[in-house]
Amino acid sequence: MLRPPPYTSPEDYRFERRLVGGNGNSDLFVWEYELAAVHPVYGPVKFLQASAASDGMVQWALRSDNETRAGHVGFAGPGETAFRYNHNIALGPAFRPVLQVSAVRPDAVVVVLQGGNNIPYDRDSFLYHSGPITLYPIDCYGNRHEVRVKFKDGTPIGRTELVLL
Repeated sequence: MLRPPPYTSPEDYRFERRLVGGNGNSDLFVWEYELAAVHPVYGPVKFLQASAASDGMVQWALRSDNETRAGHVGFAGPGETAFRYNHNIALGPAFRPVLQVSAVRPDAVVVVLQGGNNIPYDRDSFLYHSGPITLYPIDCYGNRHEVRVKFKDGTPIGRTELVLL
């Protein structure tokens, strides 16, 4: 019989980011976040697979029809080489999401945050797809986790960093 995992807060997870493209201090960047569970007694717990309520989210620097600076988020499950994205988000014709994970993590979920300065503001995407996203990883014991990821805050710079709820 499976029991609910003893993971109830962001402190129960490791959520480490690594810059894999662009410049972390500009509008053009690619951060990969490694999400893993850490048991309070036994240490790291392997994830075997993951799904999501929504495969991604977006946040613009400003909520203005002229704005093109945004952060776009997707994810890849453990061992997956390609990112999944929310295809209901309008990104415009010029923006190209990163497709491949830079370093596959066989035991963790990878969340990608990509910054662009060519993503036209879309009101519906902002209203319905600005997050948070809920990830559902399954660990090696068969437990289903529920982890919420959001942009740091609603400020222009908040679109450049993710946090756990």
